[in-house]
Amino acid sequence: MWQNVAAYFQLREDKQKSAERKLIEKEIREGKLKVKRIKRDLREYRDLKFRKQMKDMKAKISKVNIDGLEKTKDYLITDRLKPLFHVQSFQDIIETTKRVQRDLKELGCFRTVNIVVDTVESDDGEQLYEVNIKVTELGLTYMNVGLTNCYEENEVGLVVRTGLCNVTGRGDRVQVEITRGVNSTRETSLSLVRPIKGLQTGSKFYVSISNQQYNLPFNIPLVQGNRSLSLGSEVRNGSVTLSCKLGLDLAKSIVNWSRLATLQGAHRWSPVMENAGYQLMPSLKTGFSLNMLDSQLLPTHGIKFYLTHLLAMIPWTGDVNFQQIKSGISAYYPFGKYVSGGFAAMVSHTFPSNSSSSQVPVHMISDTRGGLFTRQGSQALNNYSGDLTSILYKFSITSKLPLLQANSMLCKFTRFHTYLTGQYFREQSAQWNRSLSGFTHYFGIGLVGTISDLGRFELNYNIPLKQGVAKPGLSFGFGTEFL
Repeated sequence: MWQNVAAYFQLREDKQKSAERKLIEKEIREGKLKVKRIKRDLREYRDLKFRKQMKDMKAKISKVNIDGLEKTKDYLITDRLKPLFHVQSFQDIIETTKRVQRDLKELGCFRTVNIVVDTVESDDGEQLYEVNIKVTELGLTYMNVGLTNCYEENEVGLVVRTGLCNVTGRGDRVQVEITRGVNSTRETSLSLVRPIKGLQTGSKFYVSISNQQYNLPFNIPLVQGNRSLSLGSEVRNGSVTLSCKLGLDLAKSIVNWSRLATLQGAHRWSPVMENAGYQLMPSLKTGFSLNMLDSQLLPTHGIKFYLTHLLAMIPWTGDVNFQQIKSGISAYYPFGKYVSGGFAAMVSHTFPSNSSSSQVPVHMISDTRGGLFTRQGSQALNNYSGDLTSILYKFSITSKLPLLQANSMLCKFTRFHTYLTGQYFREQSAQWNRSLSGFTHYFGIGLVGTISDLGRFELNYNIPLKQGVAKPGLSFGFGTEFL
């Protein structure tokens, strides 16, 4: 009996000690967290104080040294260095040198660009700075390989770019680009590009010839071929870009009879067969864009807006074949350190000519539908000939991956997001010129991230908000352009 009583009190004592130990461990963990938060807040305070001091500290650059130039012309570099001589503070020096380094790299003439800032004592005791730039020029030839979106649905292609860079020392290049899709896309282009003297990096003149062949998406029964000659220019000033391109396209459309075959062995009729044959099409495309995003592939704050106008003519006449306007906007705003909200929208409308009885070429108006959206009914599918009007929108919330440290490698390049998106279409075919039951909406969750600088990927689970439109399921996308 006494043994049982002793065992009872021993067990009770062990439980008390265990509870006390757990309480102490909890207090230690909470104490460590408090210490960690205090250290983090102290670092942030010191960083903020240092940045404020740097912003208020007056500074001036007295000299810029450049080493490593061989073939590249001096003016190509000095045009990019002018902002260095207008700095007012040490913070301006940091921001301006970063921008100058980026501009020099984007010229496409240098393999490496290293910048070092040193102090210089003046005779009157004023604190001055000098900037030393060390560059390594690229060789004459170059080659790179990447991935790109192609014309068919869910088609990814391999793109190889090769050519001659900085041919005359003025930043000009000759480039050959070859694209091969996993399905039908075949494209080859030759471009000659020269930077515009005296303007910001990215401003250029170019001449390009290309040859394309691909199956049109959404089961359109045409094999499309295009031979193009284009002459254009782009002018950049800060975040603003103006563009203009004059083109001459020889379009060849061949009926894809395999897509018209029926179960009875016959072939059905499709209104796009009227587009079969050759068509010569001069065009003029102008554009305006404002890009203030912090990242082009995985943005968390900033805004982007673009507007383009395409005017296509009928050869040897003054008649207009069609006009097309596209506009889009993307805006992102951070909520806290790891969460950001976003809104994006795109509108496209094509105005057919009243004086022309022919349809707008289907390859010009069949590339606006996303992979989430499907057409319902075999009649609509069989007679689809492109969308004269399309509207897309997307609301999204993006955050870091749960249960992972924010500075982990996976969190730097991958994020979790949830979104609400939708799309509206109005088709071209005279027989089926109607909207598809208004907007179609989807809700989705998934992962979004980048693969190096090749592009952006999305792995989503999509849920249609209207029954009968499509089934819930997974979707995967990869590219550089996204909504």
